[in-house]
Amino acid sequence: MMMGMLETESFGLAQARLRHHLEMQSMIIEETVSRYSRLPLRVSGGNVRANRIWYELPLAVDPLPTRAIEVDLQEKLGVAAQVSLRAGRLQVAVERPSPPVDLLTLMQQYKIPANGALTAVLGLDNAGMPVLLDLTRAGHVLIAGGAHSGKTALLQTIAVSLALANPSSRLQFLAIQADEQGGLRMLDSLPGGFLPRPVVTSPVTAVPALQTLARHLENRPVPTSGQSVRGPHLVILLERIERLLTAGFSLMEPLVRLLGANGSISLLVSTQQPENELLRYCGDRWGARLVGRVADARQAEAATDLPFSRAEHLLGDGAFLMLRRGETMPRYFQAAYADRYDLSFLARKRG
Repeated sequence: MMMGMLETESFGLAQARLRHHLEMQSMIIEETVSRYSRLPLRVSGGNVRANRIWYELPLAVDPLPTRAIEVDLQEKLGVAAQVSLRAGRLQVAVERPSPPVDLLTLMQQYKIPANGALTAVLGLDNAGMPVLLDLTRAGHVLIAGGAHSGKTALLQTIAVSLALANPSSRLQFLAIQADEQGGLRMLDSLPGGFLPRPVVTSPVTAVPALQTLARHLENRPVPTSGQSVRGPHLVILLERIERLLTAGFSLMEPLVRLLGANGSISLLVSTQQPENELLRYCGDRWGARLVGRVADARQAEAATDLPFSRAEHLLGDGAFLMLRRGETMPRYFQAAYADRYDLSFLARKRG
């Protein structure tokens, strides 16, 4: 297990991540700007500030369409960007988000991978302690919340934290989103072996993939007492399941099979509609429920399976509560954030 990255001193880790962050953004900026010029342009300087990073590129061509470049960069970088022309140079100011809880810093600080378990890091609770979820015990997980509650970001955090703590021989992912607009595409940057196939982005391929997997897992032999399950633990990340349901695809059979299959598998399902009949039908199979802000008390009860959870009053933007099977008192936490460049940083370190 390659833990060198997390055993680095905090300062060294931060500097290495920042350097990688700058390299990746510089490459995206250069490729984007060069599309609008007759010659390839290169980042030649800039500076880093607390909430913004400045990049400078010398211009060897006529003035470029700054507004078009700005829109293009914001889409590719995933953050706000401003483009301006000054003294024969193109300046690009890129927003530098500062998440309340940074995943890699949290894992390094608490040496969380040291236990070697299939333990996902979720974030920090109100007392400032890390919130963890052992998938070998929890099994299947429902992640519910409205728009901008942080469901997809939490799925990404879970995947990155597991990949940091385990080799691909022990852990693999199948990531499914209902369309190209989903947020799991960044997982395609996971190091080789973790993701046997690219992120599935179409219902046409998603449902057959789940059906085939369900049949395969159902036919696997059940390990007897004292035996270990052969092969890696499979974590299925299914984003916004209601999009598949509203598209007219039947998920009843594969979902029930997967939730009941024997073997080393965890199904993590996110939804904006926890009151969905299929999800309620499978309610007793969820080993843990992670719930962000929902629309109202009715959705809060459907998501938590508890009355008066008050999940409708959560702040959103990564504020969640966790309930394990059999628990009646939720644990509140702020979800940790995995930067979009952390996956390629992980891949470089492990390479």
